[in-house]
Amino acid sequence: LKDILGLKINNSMINIENRYSCILRMGSIDYNMMSESEQETIENVLMQTALSFDGFIQFLTTTENIDTNEVINDITKSKSINIQIRNCKDNLINFLTSMMENMDTSINRNYIVLSYDGLYEDAIKELNRRIANLKTSLSRAKIQCELLNDEDIYNLLYKELNKNSNIIKMNFRKEELYVNQKEKIKRRK
Repeated sequence: LKDILGLKINNSMINIENRYSCILRMGSIDYNMMSESEQETIENVLMQTALSFDGFIQFLTTTENIDTNEVINDITKSKSINIQIRNCKDNLINFLTSMMENMDTSINRNYIVLSYDGLYEDAIKELNRRIANLKTSLSRAKIQCELLNDEDIYNLLYKELNKNSNIIKMNFRKEELYVNQKEKIKRRK
């Protein structure tokens, strides 16, 4: 992608020619569990937020398999003398491992991509302004937003370009956005 599109990622910003973009991960709310008045308030806030958008904006929803590695590591690190607790830990680790391997459970993640065409210095100011406005508006609807850092952007691109892979998160060099099938097999070993 770097060679084909001239893609550069630096300081949470994606750059292709003179277009600069930032990606924010949006939290979610349980709209169906709200009362009608709460739903109406959320709708009004979201409509006001949508009307305040200026410039280029895109919405992206991904379906991602759940990564249980951190939980498994935490369970493995905890020490216990009690045999019943150890058996429970082993069963839980087996369950979480099989859930991740079978890719039975997934979640939807929502992203907003804000873009600006122009000079780098202007892009930084304008995108920071838009991010602040968006975060403020969405916080009124109790929706949290998080600006993706460079590593998060690379991992998002990797996952989208390698959808059939069972690798959840990569620690890779910035040049490795797409990995061929032989390389995926090597990495799993």
